[in-house]
Amino acid sequence: VIHGKMMKDENTAYRIGLRIGFNSGKTTEADPQEGELSETKTSAMDINLMGGIQKYRGKGRLRGFYGGEVGFGIGSGKTTMTYEGDAPAGSTLEDKQGGTFEFGIRGFIGAEYFFAPKMSVAGEFGWGIGLGSQGEGEQTIADGTGGSDSAKTGKSSSFSIDTDNAGGSIILNFYF
Repeated sequence: VIHGKMMKDENTAYRIGLRIGFNSGKTTEADPQEGELSETKTSAMDINLMGGIQKYRGKGRLRGFYGGEVGFGIGSGKTTMTYEGDAPAGSTLEDKQGGTFEFGIRGFIGAEYFFAPKMSVAGEFGWGIGLGSQGEGEQTIADGTGGSDSAKTGKSSSFSIDTDNAGGSIILNFYF
């Protein structure tokens, strides 16, 4: 996550954060036999936006901080499997995940040490509540004769109360 802070006054800052993630992968099997999996391709996208307020305590080089943030996220994913020759009946050929939507609110606490003018290192621990929803996806299944059938996958939702950065986060800050 790339974070930015705008100082409102000496003890208050507004925070924003942006995470944009894209990934893809490909696995190829060595010397597959007829009907065996020969290649798997995956791709996914995840975008998160967050904003909040941070309050400082203390003076000097070492300062404590605390605050809260709210965040939103969207995502999607797809996996494609290729078989040597005809895929066996019941084998998954393609799995398109339904789009995801996430919402969360979190509190955080930490400490920041200024080791140089306008440069600091901080440690932060957060705890929050999250809601998630995944829309209906689609799965393509081999019928064993070289053809395929498509089926919709179910929707899902989630609720969590948990630490959001297990073990904490180490942050390097630059002030301009």
